[in-house]
Amino acid sequence: MHARIQHTVATMAAAGMACAALLTTPAGAVPITVKDPDGKPVPTVMVSRQPVRAAVIDTSDNGYPASGKRQQAYVELARFTDARGQTDIPAAQHPWKIRLRKP
Repeated sequence: MHARIQHTVATMAAAGMACAALLTTPAGAVPITVKDPDGKPVPTVMVSRQPVRAAVIDTSDNGYPASGKRQQAYVELARFTDARGQTDIPAAQHPWKIRLRKP
């Protein structure tokens, strides 16, 4: 996880923004702070938690999820940064990554 967040930080810094994230235990939340190159907080940045890989689905019913079988799904969760450029994202039990977008 930490390496992926560092990659996200490098990607956002290249795009003119910087992101600092601290990891906590899986049961907690990951605090996120987004700053511009001058170190000023960036409000209204969409911070999304996305699965690294899609959940495995049984598509034996002509490409559709099989009826009556238990299926698995991972959801994308999004939050927006506040005026201080801060938000948090709850951790998940599956591998995930963070994506940042500024409208």
